[in-house]
Amino acid sequence: MSISDQNEDVTCTACNVIDIGTVIQESDCVSQITLSGDHKDEMLNRLTELARSVENDDACDITVQESDNNTSQIDFVFSCAAEKLIFEMRARPLMA
Repeated sequence: MSISDQNEDVTCTACNVIDIGTVIQESDCVSQITLSGDHKDEMLNRLTELARSVENDDACDITVQESDNNTSQIDFVFSCAAEKLIFEMRARPLMA
């Protein structure tokens, strides 16, 4: 692809390419999920099993905070961003 600007040709050699670090930051390791309803305990168990299947050497740290309005805030802290991304992609069908 060539762009002409003031009689100067600029050639794009890497169109539609982006550094993956721009989209996924290695420090982004926490997935926060809010659960509510009658089946939230069952869903927490399923998500916990999923997190355990994704984790590698370091165990996923799972923190549950109950609130007054019958909801639970769950933080899944993974050892790397890749684990978090895999977990979120696999959890998406469960949350639908």
